[in-house]
Amino acid sequence: MKVFKISFIVAFFILFTAGSSSAQDLRLTLDAGVSRPAGDLMDQFSWGYSGGGNFLIRITDNLSLGGRIAYNRWGPDEAEFLEDIDPFDIIDAEVEGEARAFEVVPIVRLTTAYPLSPIQFFLHGGAGLYGLSDEVEVNGNDEDGNPVSEIFGDDWRYRFGAQIGAGLLLGSPDYLSLELYPAFHLIFDGNDDTFQYFSINIGLGLGI
Repeated sequence: MKVFKISFIVAFFILFTAGSSSAQDLRLTLDAGVSRPAGDLMDQFSWGYSGGGNFLIRITDNLSLGGRIAYNRWGPDEAEFLEDIDPFDIIDAEVEGEARAFEVVPIVRLTTAYPLSPIQFFLHGGAGLYGLSDEVEVNGNDEDGNPVSEIFGDDWRYRFGAQIGAGLLLGSPDYLSLELYPAFHLIFDGNDDTFQYFSINIGLGLGI
């Protein structure tokens, strides 16, 4: 509940700032890319995809405030899951399922402002609400031919997390530009556990 309150307060502040900003100070970006879970809790999942968008309100030439909404999905690494199962318990096993994460995160971005340069560099970070799900089912037969299944993971849960990223911007921040940036995400999953993943994103930005 505390996570929702904090996210709501920060989001309200950002939207209030957006309402008081001039039109040319608003920038929208849509991006897509690849992502990969990291750490002991998620090493059983392989590369996946990421898609999302940012909105940014320029406060100064170098400072912007805004938010990010994104979705990530990863497929299971079949060999990794089958290593956790006794081969005599399940024969001819098939692995089905996925891990997913979405993020609703207020962000701060620092950007260079080189005059007349078509390339700028930026650093951004933020903290907010993450949703996580990692359900995988292994189906097969026992040695007598009877169907057997095992289920791993959990359904959706909502946690506090943070992200940091850096990259470059090609074009004009006031009009049309291309962004390329990696980002690292750290989510506190309870019981002193953390969930981590990184993403590499490419996006198209438009100043409004």
